Amino acid sequence: MFDNRTLHQDYPLPDADNFLQDDVARIAEAITAIDNDFFQNSVDLQAKLDQEERINAEKFRRIKINHLLDDQLFNV
Repeated sequence: MFDNRTLHQDYPLPDADNFLQDDVARIAEAITAIDNDFFQNSVDLQAKLDQEERINAEKFRRIKINHLLDDQLFNV
C-alpha cells in the first residue's frame, strides 16, 4: 500500500494502486482530520474575534466618556 500524504497537513491521500478498502479508511481518516482542523480553526478565530470585540468596546467606552466630559480623561 502506498502512503501518500498532503504536503502541509499530512492528510492521507488515496493512490490508484491501493486497494479500495484501504483507501476508503484513509479517506475517512483525512475527512475526520480536516473536520477537526476546521473546527479548531473556527474556535480559535472566534476567540480572536471576541477579544477584538472586547478591546473595541473598551476603546469606544473611553471615547464616549472623554466626549461626554469634554476632556481627555482616558487615553485611547
